[in-house]
Amino acid sequence: MTQLQSEVLGSARGDRNVKLSEVIERYRKRLESMDLPDPVAAELHTALAISFDSLGLTDRAQEQFALARQRELRDPPAMRRTALVGKRHYATMLGGIGKLQEAEPLLREALAEYVAMYGEQDKETAVTRTNLASVLLERGDHAAAEELYRVALPVMQATMGRHHFATITAMTGRAAALHKLKRVAEAGTLHAEACALAEQHLGAEDPATLSSQNTYAAFLLDTGKVDEALPRFEALAEVRARVSGPAHPSTLRIVSNIAVCHERHEHYEQAEAIHRRILEARRSAGGGKELADLITRFNLAVALHKQETPAKLQDALEVLAATVADAEQVLPADNWRLAVFRQHQGIVLRKLRRFEEAETALQAARAVLEKALGTDNERTRFNWAEFAALYEAWGRPDEAAKWRSKMPAK
Repeated sequence: MTQLQSEVLGSARGDRNVKLSEVIERYRKRLESMDLPDPVAAELHTALAISFDSLGLTDRAQEQFALARQRELRDPPAMRRTALVGKRHYATMLGGIGKLQEAEPLLREALAEYVAMYGEQDKETAVTRTNLASVLLERGDHAAAEELYRVALPVMQATMGRHHFATITAMTGRAAALHKLKRVAEAGTLHAEACALAEQHLGAEDPATLSSQNTYAAFLLDTGKVDEALPRFEALAEVRARVSGPAHPSTLRIVSNIAVCHERHEHYEQAEAIHRRILEARRSAGGGKELADLITRFNLAVALHKQETPAKLQDALEVLAATVADAEQVLPADNWRLAVFRQHQGIVLRKLRRFEEAETALQAARAVLEKALGTDNERTRFNWAEFAALYEAWGRPDEAAKWRSKMPAK
């Protein structure tokens, strides 16, 4: 392992322009040519997979996870720990690219194994608990996510310290869960604390600092403080592009939030231009059908149909049709994001006065949203409001009134 490290890092000596991704790629190629014992090879493939994932290169990460798994299966008892680390990181990666249905059971398995091996008060157990919490948060199970973060945080603070990047990331996650549970004051306080700790102890350009600040700015945006959020996003985007590259998923998430700020100000043409730049950057970097790409394409469609012209509406419908087709290959049928994509097909079809098609699209979305998120969720109720808007435009006021009656009084 020492020889491998010396060869790879030595090959980059004297080249100040070498990228971390290039060093890791050299590492991968050299590893392929070496005859290593299975436990060593499994650890190295897992380390490479984690590195590729951190760079946003999930396809390469999955290849390395698969190679590690092949080695681990040759002697599972001898590589139990390595396999467990790999399972946790692989599941976390799946959650990050939107494969929540696959990620959740793997993380639940990993959490049970960590508890059995190391106990409830171990730092790895706590980190795994927060990984599961992040998946549940994305799935919309906000109460369960908040509880997992709340249980894990004291263990992480005791074993890793309040200033560790994983602890700060968990604080940010819990703040996001609190926000979703409408405990806004608590969420704001925790967001601010996490950002202050990160900047003071990790530095302004650390990925955990940038992530916590982006989440805090998104919190400000969601609570209506658009003019406070926008300059934060713009400053963050500049730093993140310098640190991670302009096409890195984390950079593009921040830039996407800038577009959302413009949408809140009804500057839809500016938002459209930003979303198109993001998609072009992703295509140039080899992306196209991962969750981040699908969300950006959806956001582009929203910016288009909000402009209300016939040409923009038709563009939006075409973007949504392609997005839904690709999302069906990436996301499970009962995923709420896929339902939201279909719902916006219904909105655009209603604006184009293609009412029967719009009704079909909204019905397909409703079935998933009510089951996946529940009838109290804001996305579900937005769907009901769209049914009311559809039937009003269709000249069926009685049915529109029925759907309006389902909405809670303001």
